[in-house]
Amino acid sequence: MTHDIYYNDRNAKFTMEHAWLELRKDQKWCGSSSTKEKAEAMPRPIGVKAAKAKGRSKSKASEEEVKSDVEVKQRRLVTQEAKTRELFRDIKLPNREESKLNSVS
Repeated sequence: MTHDIYYNDRNAKFTMEHAWLELRKDQKWCGSSSTKEKAEAMPRPIGVKAAKAKGRSKSKASEEEVKSDVEVKQRRLVTQEAKTRELFRDIKLPNREESKLNSVS
């Protein structure tokens, strides 16, 4: 029956039956059917090229994340330096002259 429909549509015999028998139960083709309910329930998986493109876009995003991480670390370093400067301002170090006088006496 289906061979007749194919022949009427294409005016040629269906010559790929061996491939159809192998591939008809693959995940990529199981979800494709004429009803909308089944198609919505199981989306068709992405192809090889789309998967590669998606992988490349992740690497670009990771570069941006690394740049933002570096900026955050630089900001932290600046704030830490400012805090240490404030701490050292509060600490009074003895003058050299006073230390010389104390050591001589």
